[in-house]
Amino acid sequence: MYSSATTRARCGASMSEPKTRRHVLSIWLLIITTAFVVFIGGCLVAVSSIHLNFNFGPTPTTLPPPPPPSEYATRHEIGTRGDKPNPRALFHGAYPSDDQTQERKIGGLPARFSGYTTWVRSIAHVKANHYVDAYPGQYLRVRVTVFNRDTQTQHVCACDFFVWTRAAGLREADAVAAPSLAHDIVMPSGARRGGYVYLYVGTVPGPYYIVYNPDAHVPGSSSTARAVWRVPE
Repeated sequence: MYSSATTRARCGASMSEPKTRRHVLSIWLLIITTAFVVFIGGCLVAVSSIHLNFNFGPTPTTLPPPPPPSEYATRHEIGTRGDKPNPRALFHGAYPSDDQTQERKIGGLPARFSGYTTWVRSIAHVKANHYVDAYPGQYLRVRVTVFNRDTQTQHVCACDFFVWTRAAGLREADAVAAPSLAHDIVMPSGARRGGYVYLYVGTVPGPYYIVYNPDAHVPGSSSTARAVWRVPE
């Protein structure tokens, strides 16, 4: 038989072992928790750094103001700010302009947005069967000028122009057997391109509105800016 002292010693040893294990586990838990907090803090700092360095999200407009109209389509206009929309200022609701629409007069000042400066110079009514035998009615032959005032290369295309009527809605420019503005080509910064755009109206009654939307065929574009000119009756 063991003595009572020996028994107490053995009992004391067996009771202290769980306490020791709990103490070790507490230390490891503290170490893991501290490491996790440090890791999360590092991630937050990294994300903040990425946000600052790559500038995600909207940034304030810092483009310089445009030059006087006499210097439009020159090097002085490149990289300058566009014009503000003026919905209902000219057409008073006859065309459904929204808060991104620039209303302009034919032969007047250009529309300026999306890095373009664009004029509608003049409009002529021509017989449609002169270009397409089976087409009745008429085309609008629209003389335009497009200037790339962006600092980067952009596209230019006759397909950026449309005709709108209240009766028939919107129709894109046609490709006809006649000299025209362009068929979706690239235009370097500071380049200017002029030519004709052919818009088929057939026998649909006016008034007719010329709509310019250069972002209509740009994949992924969210821009709703456009310009509108009314054809004289």
